Amino acid sequence: MAKKNEKVVKLNILERILVRRLLPKQSDIITQVLVADIIKKMVFSQQESKSCDIKFVGEQISWKKQKTITVSFMDAEIEVLKSQVQEMDKQKSITQEMLPLVLKLKDL
Repeated sequence: MAKKNEKVVKLNILERILVRRLLPKQSDIITQVLVADIIKKMVFSQQESKSCDIKFVGEQISWKKQKTITVSFMDAEIEVLKSQVQEMDKQKSITQEMLPLVLKLKDL
């Protein structure tokens, strides 16, 4: 269960990969600390990698079994995610692949 200053969202494997892609590469120290915390939440455990048959080959990632996890984000992390979504929207850089994730993040 999420704490008072947290919100919960269900993310599948693709969405967890895409979250990492939309995070800012450069920013201030506080934002980068929050980015690091978000990235930790997206990491695949060894057990998960094995059970879903997740394979990393160069730039390609594949999996044979879908899995959804529940992730809790703190308000400050949500601000970072929503800010990136807004920036991508302004730049008109949201793809069909990203759309389901973007809509989930906008609703947090």
